[in-house]
Amino acid sequence: MELREFYALLTLVDITHTNEYRTAGKQRNQQRNFDTVIQTVGLYTQPHSIQNPIAGTLGKIHHVYGDKFGDKHRVIGELFNVDHNIWLWQFGVEQEGVLGENAQLLENALHNTPAISGLDENCLMEPSVFATHGENKNTIILRVTS
Repeated sequence: MELREFYALLTLVDITHTNEYRTAGKQRNQQRNFDTVIQTVGLYTQPHSIQNPIAGTLGKIHHVYGDKFGDKHRVIGELFNVDHNIWLWQFGVEQEGVLGENAQLLENALHNTPAISGLDENCLMEPSVFATHGENKNTIILRVTS
């Protein structure tokens, strides 16, 4: 297997990879959100995880990505002095261009896909979806070049 393209998905939605499949509760719902992302990528190709999602805060990377999220998150962050929690997942795919130019096919497929809120995210998710466009944008997908 040779990976041809690499991507980074940054999201304000809690996609913690817990491997919890048997019980109900927070860890199961975190895994459900991560599974939703993987299944959406799987509409186009088999994703190969480079690393499990890692959590951090937007403040650490705001100078690069802060303005790429929806205005709603920026305004709330400024008004209430909230440093949004953010998750980064990196993955590769075997076929070039399978996700479209700049991952546009994946962005469109993931937009408005339901997500479970009330976990470790601290952004306002109304509606509770992965949003890749507009003022509610809470997910960014970037092609990583070497």
